Amino acid sequence: MSSDRPNPRIVTSTVSLGAFSIFSMVLGLGGTVIMTRHYSAKEFGVFTLILVIATFLSQMSVMGLDLSVSKFIAGAEDEASRERFLGTAVIAKIGMVLLLSLLAWYGIPLLRM
Repeated sequence: MSSDRPNPRIVTSTVSLGAFSIFSMVLGLGGTVIMTRHYSAKEFGVFTLILVIATFLSQMSVMGLDLSVSKFIAGAEDEASRERFLGTAVIAKIGMVLLLSLLAWYGIPLLRM
């Protein structure tokens, strides 16, 4: 017979993940409140613009690799295939980070206009 009760480890992990997510949101909100009081509107605007650009570049560098690599590694037939998928993902990630870093580096003068 199978039990309808959930695994206690899954429940504990879910609750702790939720608690850490809420803590992170509250900490971010508190930091934003403190920063808006400390910096002028112009300085806070520059900070927010840089934060948005950094977040965008971070998301672009991932490009879905995290989910697809774990799917391909889980479905791989042998160890050589797993290593090949992982190696390809690492090289692709490094390439995207370098490309986006160059884009950001040469885009900095455009922000100063």
